[in-house]
Amino acid sequence: MWSGSLCLVLIIILLSDVQKVEGEWKRPNIVFIIADDMGYDDVSFHGSDQIMTPNIDLLAYTGVALERYYSHAACTPSRSALLTGKYSHVTGMQGYPLTNSEDRGLPVTEKIMPQYFKELGYATHLVGKWHVGQSRTDFLPTMRGFDTHFGHRGGFIDYYEYTLQEENGVEEVTGFGLFRNLSVAWNDEGYITDLYTKEAKSIIMAHNDSQPLLLVVAHNAPHSANAAAVLQAPPEAVRSMRHIESPQRRIYAGMVKRLDESVGEIVNTLLEKNIINNTIIVFVSDNGGMTSGDSMNYASNWPLRGLKMSPFEGGIRVNGLIWSQNLTENNHSWKGYFHVSDWLPTLMRAVGADPPLGIDGFDLWDNIIKNKPSKRTEMYEFDDIGGHYTIFFNEYKLVTGHVPTELGDYEGGEELKSIIGNGPDYNDTLQNSVMYDVLCSIGKPFDFEKAKLRDKLKLTCHEEVEKNPHLCFPQNTLWCLYNVIEDPCETENLSENNHGFIRSMLNRLQKEIARSIPRQKVKRDPRSSPRLHNYTWDVWADDINPNMIQIMKNDYKLSTELPLEEQQIVLHFALKGKGVLKLWLIVSICTASLFPVKSIVLMIYYKIIGDFKFVLLYDLTYPAGLEEHKNEPGTFAILYIAFLFYDFYSMFMYIAFAPLGPIFMLHVCGQLELVRNRLLMIYPNNSFDNQKVLNNFKDIIVHLQKIYR
Repeated sequence: MWSGSLCLVLIIILLSDVQKVEGEWKRPNIVFIIADDMGYDDVSFHGSDQIMTPNIDLLAYTGVALERYYSHAACTPSRSALLTGKYSHVTGMQGYPLTNSEDRGLPVTEKIMPQYFKELGYATHLVGKWHVGQSRTDFLPTMRGFDTHFGHRGGFIDYYEYTLQEENGVEEVTGFGLFRNLSVAWNDEGYITDLYTKEAKSIIMAHNDSQPLLLVVAHNAPHSANAAAVLQAPPEAVRSMRHIESPQRRIYAGMVKRLDESVGEIVNTLLEKNIINNTIIVFVSDNGGMTSGDSMNYASNWPLRGLKMSPFEGGIRVNGLIWSQNLTENNHSWKGYFHVSDWLPTLMRAVGADPPLGIDGFDLWDNIIKNKPSKRTEMYEFDDIGGHYTIFFNEYKLVTGHVPTELGDYEGGEELKSIIGNGPDYNDTLQNSVMYDVLCSIGKPFDFEKAKLRDKLKLTCHEEVEKNPHLCFPQNTLWCLYNVIEDPCETENLSENNHGFIRSMLNRLQKEIARSIPRQKVKRDPRSSPRLHNYTWDVWADDINPNMIQIMKNDYKLSTELPLEEQQIVLHFALKGKGVLKLWLIVSICTASLFPVKSIVLMIYYKIIGDFKFVLLYDLTYPAGLEEHKNEPGTFAILYIAFLFYDFYSMFMYIAFAPLGPIFMLHVCGQLELVRNRLLMIYPNNSFDNQKVLNNFKDIIVHLQKIYR
C-alpha cells in the first residue's frame, strides 16, 4: 500500500511540466519553432517517402502530433493570431500578408505572447521572421516584449544575400533585410537557416537557467526567395536528395532537410545545456505550401486541396506537434481541432499561469495530455479583400464568397512525389538522426513500434480526389459545404440538400463578420524605398508626424487593464486636459467675437450721432478699386460675410489644434506619474527580490520608451 502511494507520487512529479526546485516552482522553458510555407506532405511523419524529416518525426512520435492543426492561410495572419490569441480578422491583420512598403502593423494596443510571458518572469527571444509590422519602431519585436531579435522583419529574405525584392508602388526595389535588434546585421554570413540555428543555440547556451526561457525560432525556410532564384539550398543538401525526380522539388527538399537538421541541433543544445527535462518544444508550419503561382516554392499539400492563401484544407490544415520529455507515454496523436490562436492560452496553462480573458483561443493543454476531445468546435478563415469567408462548425466546413481557381485545386501529386529507385530507408533515417541520440541520452530510447503512427497519420483520400474531377468553387449564392472529418480532401460538396443547416452556419458567420476589422487595402509607399535608407528595409515611417490623438486613445485603452490606483492617475490628468480644452474654447470664442462685436457697436454709435457709416471687421487698406466701393451696401455685405467666415473658421482651427500641445503634455505627465508610482513599488513590502526588481525596471524602461517615441 505504502509503496504504491510512493510510486504514484513519483509519477506525478515526473509528469509535471512545472518543476519544483529548492522550494520554488520552476516554470518550463518553451522553444517554439515555425516553418515558413511548408506543405502538409513535406514531413515524413505524414507519410512522405520522398523528404525525410527524422528529427521532426521523432518529436511527433515521442510527443503529440496534432492531427487537425489549423492555421490562417498566410504568414501575417497566422503570426498575428499566434501572438495575440485572437483570430486575425479581429485585429485587422487577415488576408494578403504585409509587404515591406506598407505602413501598417499589428496594433500596438494588442498585448502579445512575449509580453504575457515576461510578466511571468521569462527571458524572451525571437530568432528569424517577424512579419507583423516593420515600418515604425513601435511595431518591432524588441518594442513588443522580446528581449532580443535576430532575423528578418518582413515576409522572406534571400538565403545567402539576405535581400528582399518587391514593388514599392513606383518601381521594383531591393533592400537588405537582416537585423540584430534595431541595427542592420551587415557582418553576418552563411546560409540563413544555419545562421538562425547558430543564433538559437547561442541563446540557449548563454541563458541563465534560473529564469525560464521563451525562444521563438521562426525560420525563413522553406519559403521561396527572390524571383531570380526562388529555391536555394546548400549543394550537399541538394545532392543528398538525388532520389527525387523533379529538379525543383529536389532543391526544395534540400531546404527542408536543413530545416529538419536545425530542429535536431536545437534540441541537442537543450540537452547540452541540461534544460531539456524542463522544456516544451512546439513545431508548426505557418500556413500551407505554395506549389505554384506567385512565391511558389514547390511545396506539396497533397492530398489536401488548395494552396497557401486558400481557405481549402491545403491552405490552412498544416503540420503541428508538441513535445516535452514526460508529456505522454501512450497517446502520441490528438484528433481534436487546434487553431493557431490556441497556442497562447494553451502554453500559458502549460507553464502554470491563467490564460488571458477576452481572446479567441482555447486552453487545450489538459485536453491534449489526457487525450480528451477538443473544446474548440468553431473556426474561421476570412479574406475580405480576396472576398471569401469560411466557417467550421463541428465536423462541417462552409466556404463562401469567391476563391480563385488557381488556389483551390489539387496540386503536388505524382508530378512532385515521384522517386527514382526505392528512396531512403525510413528506419535507418530515424536511427541516424540527432533526435534519436538525444532520446537515448535522456533515458528514453526510441521504440520503433511508435513509428507505426505514421500509417495512421497519413491521409489516404487520393483515390477519391482522382474519382471526383468536379470541384466546388463558391461564388454568389453557391456555397461549398464539406464534412472535413470524413472527407478531409473536400471531394464531396454537401450543400445541395442542406439549405437549412447552411442558413444556420451563415448566421454564425455573419455574427463573426460583424466582429471583424476590415483589412486595409495594400498601399505601397515609395518612402519605404531601400535606397532612401542605406539600401536596407529599415524603419521608414517614424518621422511621419505622429497622430497625437491616436496615441492618447491607445494609451487610454491600455489603461483599462491597469490597477485601479493607476487608472485614477490617468483619469486625473485626463480631466486636467479636459479643463484646458474648456478654457481654450472660452478664450477662443471670446477672441473671435471681438471683431464682429466691435464693428456692430461702432455702426450703432455712428447711427446714434447721425453720421452712419459701414465698419468692416478689420481695418485694412484695400486695392484701389475695392477701396472706393467698400462702403456700398453690396460690396460691404460680401466683404463682411467673407471676413466673418474667416474669423470663425480661424477660431475653429485654433480650437481644434492649438490645445493639443498642452493636452498632450499633460497626458505625458500622467504617464510619467505612472512611472513614478511604479518606481515606488520596486521594493514591495520591503523585500529585495532581485529578479522582480529587474523585471520592474524593464517594465519602466518600456514605458519610458513609449512616452518618448
